[in-house]
Amino acid sequence: FVAGDSYIPEGRKYPDGGFHNNGDGPGGDFDMAGALAHSVNTWFVQLEDKIGVRATAETAYKMGITSLPLSGPNAITEKDASLTLGTYETSPLQVANAYATIAAHGVACQPIAITKVLNAQGEQIAAPKSECRQVIRASTADSLANMMQGVIDSPDEGRTGKAASIGRPAAGKTGTTDSTAAV
Repeated sequence: FVAGDSYIPEGRKYPDGGFHNNGDGPGGDFDMAGALAHSVNTWFVQLEDKIGVRATAETAYKMGITSLPLSGPNAITEKDASLTLGTYETSPLQVANAYATIAAHGVACQPIAITKVLNAQGEQIAAPKSECRQVIRASTADSLANMMQGVIDSPDEGRTGKAASIGRPAAGKTGTTDSTAAV
C-alpha cells in the first residue's frame, strides 16, 4: 500500500506530527519487500494498524522478544502504535533469538548458554536442552527471510542495508533511533 512521509494512526498514540520516515523520506507505493529494503516507518505503522498492536506484540513475544510487557499495569495496548518501530527495551540476545526464529523456518528455541558440561572427572554429562516450538508458519518465516535478504543484497539502490553486504547470502533489517520520538 501507499506510505506517505507521515502517518497518524486513528485511535492510537503517536508523536507530535505523527510518525515519519527516517530523514523525513517521501514514502511511496511499496510492497512489503520494498518497505523492508527502504525501511519505511510509515508503511510498518500502517501494517501494524491493520493487524493490531497486541497481535504484533504477541507474535514478537513468541519469536523471542520476551521483555515485552503483555500483562500488568504497563502492558502494551492497542494504543501503543510505536511498538512496530522497536521502541520497547530489549536485549541483543532477544533480538538475535527473534531473527533466529525467522532463519529456523518459524521455530523459536529458548536460548541456552551452556554447550557442554563436564563432571569432576572430565567426563561429559548431559547439558540442558533448549525448548523449541513452531511459532509462525514456516512459509511465512521463509518469505520474510527472503525479503530481508533484499535489505542487504537486492539490486535496489535505495536499500538501506547495502553497506552490510558481505559477498554471501545475508538477511537483515535496518533501523534508526537517533532523534526519533515515540509515545
